[in-house]
Amino acid sequence: MRAKAVNTSQLVLLAGNTNIYRDDDFVGRGRMELVNPGTEFTTYLGADERLRAKDELKKFDDDSAGLTGGLRRLARSAVISVKSDIAAEAKITVKARRPVSQNADIKIKSVKFGDRPAEEKDDGMVAWELPLPPKGEKKLTMEYSVEFPKDRTVTGV
Repeated sequence: MRAKAVNTSQLVLLAGNTNIYRDDDFVGRGRMELVNPGTEFTTYLGADERLRAKDELKKFDDDSAGLTGGLRRLARSAVISVKSDIAAEAKITVKARRPVSQNADIKIKSVKFGDRPAEEKDDGMVAWELPLPPKGEKKLTMEYSVEFPKDRTVTGV
C-alpha cells in the first residue's frame, strides 16, 4: 500500500528509515526521502492484507496437430484475480509479465488482454491501474500462444 501526502508542517521531513504502523500495529519498515514543507510525496505503507491477488494458468493446450513446417504451438490463458475486503473503493495497480522471446526461433503470438493494460513495456512488464469497488473483485485475463520448432523444448510459458 502506498500513500500520497503533502508535508503541511513548517518543518523539513528528514530522509531516513521509517517504522510503519497501521491501527497501532507495527506492519513493517520503510525508507523516506527528504521532504520540504508544502511538498507532495509518496510513501510505502506496507502490504494490506485486505487486498489479495491470485494468478492462475487456466488454459494449457498443445495445438501442434495440423501445423506445417515442423512447428509446435502452445496456447495459454492466464487470469489474475484481485479481491478486496475494504469497505471503500480502492485504487490499485496490478503488475504482471507477459512472455517475451529472447530467441528468434521462439515466437510469441496473439497476445490478447481482457482489459487493456495502462502500461506495457518491451521487457514484458504490464500494469493495470483500476478502481476496485468496495468488497469487490476484478479478473484480468491474458491469452497468448508460443510457436517454436517441434524438436525444441520450451519451459516457463
